[in-house]
Amino acid sequence: FSSFIDVFFDNLITDWIMQQKIVNSINMMHSNLDKVQRIIISLNHKTNSLDKKNAKLKSDYELILLR
Repeated sequence: FSSFIDVFFDNLITDWIMQQKIVNSINMMHSNLDKVQRIIISLNHKTNSLDKKNAKLKSDYELILLR
């Protein structure tokens, strides 16, 4: 009976530790996903800003050529 109890509690502890590791990994994955999404949003904003600046420069360039 004693060995059964030892194995039973050992398995409970091992299972609990593994579940905690899995939960931590899932939380880290969600955190990294949020970081990547913020980076993508930031890059989209920068791309839009650069596109606007590029359009302005092209417009200015064409105005200079027409003079």
